[in-house]
Amino acid sequence: MKYFILNGRDSENAPEGVDFDAVLAEHKVYTSKFFADGTLLFGGPKPAGSGVMVVRGESEEWAKEFGENDPLLKSGLQKYDVIEFCMFKCQDSVREWFE
Repeated sequence: MKYFILNGRDSENAPEGVDFDAVLAEHKVYTSKFFADGTLLFGGPKPAGSGVMVVRGESEEWAKEFGENDPLLKSGLQKYDVIEFCMFKCQDSVREWFE
């Protein structure tokens, strides 16, 4: 299993007239199934805008596809940088997720 940070960035060419609240609601529905199956460890907004998520998956291609299917990206409001990382040390409360 591989681990990834999806670092969201506001799109430079965000389309006008997109209902952010509606897209955010779709994003929450989309991510909820990944929380439920344990693929998504955590996610949340950044103070300056956009957000960050930590996921586990089979490959970088999988992580990119995960981001590409997110309604925030599909709407043109956000882009993701996908960063693979290896867990070295963590709090006991999340260790099981990495095993």
